[in-house]
Amino acid sequence: MPENKRSWIRDLLVVPLIVGVVIAVFAYVLPKFFAESRQISYSVEEPVAYLDKSSIGTAVIKVNDAAVPEVFAARVRVWNSGSLPLKALPIRFEFSAADKDFRVLSVSHNTKPIKEFGAITEEGSDQGSKRFIYALVNPEDEDNIVFLTSAKSDVEVFSKAEGLSVKAVEAEKRSEFRWYHAVIGAMLASLLSTFVEALIKGWRERRKQMKAERREI
Repeated sequence: MPENKRSWIRDLLVVPLIVGVVIAVFAYVLPKFFAESRQISYSVEEPVAYLDKSSIGTAVIKVNDAAVPEVFAARVRVWNSGSLPLKALPIRFEFSAADKDFRVLSVSHNTKPIKEFGAITEEGSDQGSKRFIYALVNPEDEDNIVFLTSAKSDVEVFSKAEGLSVKAVEAEKRSEFRWYHAVIGAMLASLLSTFVEALIKGWRERRKQMKAERREI
């Protein structure tokens, strides 16, 4: 078969394929990148013991006039990671503690923005979960929640709304300041001051030596 004919057949097959791919990209792929989205993301930190049995001994802890064996803190961060405002958004925080007497002792919200965030109403909670209705959550708005609980427990986050997707994100590790950080800092500061002092002393001696050499000349 002549080379010109082969080239013509190849072009006849390839060109429509390229055109089809371009149309598919513009019709299906690009709209997904630029489409407005409804999404919330959340991260859950490892529960931290505020007061545990080994540290309090025989002491009795009372919260709201009720005795509790231990106190743990669970931190959860929730934010609007989509591009659309979310109204009347229900979010449930489910605790999976093995202790049958598990209780949520208190809840605190630290919102961003701090003011004019919108109402947060507790509705539909039970012994093993807390459920809140967020009146309005704009894009990038967030709520950092601390749950004080009577036992260590993992936390799961659930929410449902029209077109909403829920995304779990790994929690950022908190930087903790420990006593040995202060010791290391003091050691480094001491070494730095010694080094600077040695430089100054060497510079002064060098300067004296240069003056003495000039006098001899």
